[in-house]
Amino acid sequence: MDKNEQLAWVLRSKVRCNPLFISTGHRVGLDSALMWVERCMKGYRLPEPTRWADAVASERPAFIRWQANHG
Repeated sequence: MDKNEQLAWVLRSKVRCNPLFISTGHRVGLDSALMWVERCMKGYRLPEPTRWADAVASERPAFIRWQANHG
């Protein structure tokens, strides 16, 4: 809280995992940001777009193969 204003949501997406800190963005309010993150959860700790971006940047073989087949 900053002067009684909520700055972020803290979401624990899976048991025994570190929480996600969800904050506002350009033209996205706090409640909308939480809603979009929850909609993008697919059973993993991270939202799907973040998980994909991390995997592609890390050049994980499974994601590279998927891209090659669906590219």
